[in-house]
Amino acid sequence: MDVPRESRLPRHRITVLLMVAGLVAPAPPVRAVTLYVANNGLDGSSCGTKTSPCRSISQGIALAATGDMIIVGPGRYAQDSGETGSAGCSCMVSVNKGVTLVSSAGAAATTIDARLVTVNSNVIVIADGVTFGKPGKGFTVTPPGLLLATSNGIVVDGSNVMISGNQVIDAGLGLANAVTGIDTVDNDGEDVLIEGNQVTAWLVGIHAGSSGKRVLKNAVAANQAGIAAAHASVVEGNVINGNGAGMFLSDSVIAQSNAVYGNTNGGFRVEPPFFGTITKNDIFANGLFGFFANCGIATDQPVVVSAPDNYWGAPTGPGSDPADQACPSSGGSVTTTPFATKPFSIKATIKP
Repeated sequence: MDVPRESRLPRHRITVLLMVAGLVAPAPPVRAVTLYVANNGLDGSSCGTKTSPCRSISQGIALAATGDMIIVGPGRYAQDSGETGSAGCSCMVSVNKGVTLVSSAGAAATTIDARLVTVNSNVIVIADGVTFGKPGKGFTVTPPGLLLATSNGIVVDGSNVMISGNQVIDAGLGLANAVTGIDTVDNDGEDVLIEGNQVTAWLVGIHAGSSGKRVLKNAVAANQAGIAAAHASVVEGNVINGNGAGMFLSDSVIAQSNAVYGNTNGGFRVEPPFFGTITKNDIFANGLFGFFANCGIATDQPVVVSAPDNYWGAPTGPGSDPADQACPSSGGSVTTTPFATKPFSIKATIKP
């Protein structure tokens, strides 16, 4: 059937419409780029390829865009090799873009070393959407420099952030100012996952002080306090061994399925206010001496603690050795029933 002449579009108008359609069509998505950093690289405006890697992590971040991946080769990364944080961060490496930052050879072979740098923190994550390390692809992170009141390994101030597969260790000078291994800024609702890290020899191993923070399956040892958690944070599946105090808890923290043993100044130390639950944990061999001797759960002030379904070191529940005891302060209480009669199987997932 013939189309009426008056309804036909002239050929030049069809061409114009097609051109306009092409102009307004959605652009194809921008593909993420992978940049490379290596100890035998050279920093510059065009570095970051496999054949011409950057020398410093900081240069790789400067050249990256949100969504990119940065792969770091084995070796030592420090101020004397080009690491420099962004202005005002008081840090050596600032991850200020939503990138994935991993090592190619794992934490045992890849060190971010700030021991000779006078800053407050070694690594600061100050962007959303950051992944710092993965199982088998993380970093060894040392404390930073000398004579500072605060000295942190990794500090997170962002949402949708994952810190995983890292060894965060006070690794050299044994300074009393090595404050927090992995710290989070107390902003409610920032989604931060701290999973599968080894955190050793700090004043506080891991601090999670607000809602949205999840501390999962880390190995936390030889710190003065293993984990300090507050608000609606979740502490689950961690092995907390050989610290001063295993955990300091307050507010509405859920602490479950952790292995808490051999902590010399008590397993759990609970401070008011406390509305959370301590459940399904292995709690034994804590409180080797002092005021909190043999205390699996202790309260510093009058507070009511709910602690059901924990294993206390003996099938008969809390008590004298070989079990741990509940040690509420005057005016407080710790509910321990029902209790588990055999230990749980709890293992950290550490792949350095």
